[in-house]
Amino acid sequence: MTRKQRRLVLIGSALGVLALAAVLVLSALRDSIVFFNSPTDVMEKKITAGTRIRLGGLVKPGTLTRGEELAVRFEVTDGKSAIPVAYKGILPDLFREGRGRRRRTRSGRVLQG
Repeated sequence: MTRKQRRLVLIGSALGVLALAAVLVLSALRDSIVFFNSPTDVMEKKITAGTRIRLGGLVKPGTLTRGEELAVRFEVTDGKSAIPVAYKGILPDLFREGRGRRRRTRSGRVLQG
């Protein structure tokens, strides 16, 4: 083999190993790549109680109860399903009961979120 052929084989092998590593990492992170899970997704996946997840949706009106030492209980809904949540700590800035945002796309369609 010439030096040029060895170099091409080495580069091709390195790219193959890199591609394999990328496929393995992405397949392992398939469920973790989702930034937020909706209550319907959580119900369909049958996630067990006590599992830490990022839950997205609206706080169901009338379900917010505050306890001692920054403890809060409420329900999160996406319009189809509702999930009870127990949270302890400082609430995020965007936390509001029964509130969402509405914005329009360029096509004029209304999005809610």
